Amino acid sequence: MMPVIATSGVRESQSEQQSFNDLIATDRTTLRSVMDWEFSPSAPSWQLSKDHTLNLDLVMSRTPLEYRAAVRKMLAHYCVNFSAASVFTVANALWKYFEATSGKIDTSQIINFKSAVGDNQEYLQILRPFFRRWHVFGFPGVTKEVVTMLDSWRLRGREKGLAIKSMDPEKGALSDFEFAEFNDRLDFGYESGKVDLYDLCVCLILAWTG
Repeated sequence: MMPVIATSGVRESQSEQQSFNDLIATDRTTLRSVMDWEFSPSAPSWQLSKDHTLNLDLVMSRTPLEYRAAVRKMLAHYCVNFSAASVFTVANALWKYFEATSGKIDTSQIINFKSAVGDNQEYLQILRPFFRRWHVFGFPGVTKEVVTMLDSWRLRGREKGLAIKSMDPEKGALSDFEFAEFNDRLDFGYESGKVDLYDLCVCLILAWTG
């Protein structure tokens, strides 16, 4: 489970705060991926599992200089807390964003990116929680205005097969993207201390068992 990060009005134990401090420590720190593979945040590539190696040098080559330190720390956080496949998905979305824009992370460029991807807004679906965590962690580069704007959008994505859905748009089953957003907001609420462990477990059980 992700470490609880200090935010305004949130208290966390000393060990939890130290866990986060260790995560974003200097390049001498050695971390472990979800699959229990050791990697160094300063290395040019990170072995996350037997079959997954993230090429950090390649990601950094596309990332503007002003964001490289924060992106490295954010990706380290994802490697420790999420599957290798999720890390690769985020890295690819970041690459696409920096490729399609001027490289700045601001409201103007995000609006341009949204226009560029058209109806397929999966990259924004992926980047929204990434940028949200970036801002909460306090790394420079992502402003409150960016997060507020992204959270205000109802993002669309590519249709995923023939998922079972109710014809009622208000009371029917959640779409794939609504379900993903629910789980992400739940995780983020737990990280920020707004959702306790009991409520988190109840919601996850209901979400996955119906």
